[in-house]
Amino acid sequence: MAHRIIRRAFDAIALRGYGAKVDIDVLPYGAAAWVKGERSALGGLHAPNGMLRVLDHRNRVVILAEDAWNIRYLQGVNPMLQFRPFSEELFVPAE
Repeated sequence: MAHRIIRRAFDAIALRGYGAKVDIDVLPYGAAAWVKGERSALGGLHAPNGMLRVLDHRNRVVILAEDAWNIRYLQGVNPMLQFRPFSEELFVPAE
């Protein structure tokens, strides 16, 4: 749903005559979480297939995953790390 809202916002900007060409590629990730922990633990964190480890604009580690289940799994196998979801709704099963 969020990608639909973002797409509408970009479409509105493009239609207002700003002359901006808008291309949106929707990524296959439905959940994300910041990851905190000791530098050595963070260095050992590898995102399994289907997940992506990235850095945000403040150079913080973020895990992108297909769904919240995958983030909870990663949290379970990395107990030395703290996972903070972007939104508590990410840890609620989708309807």
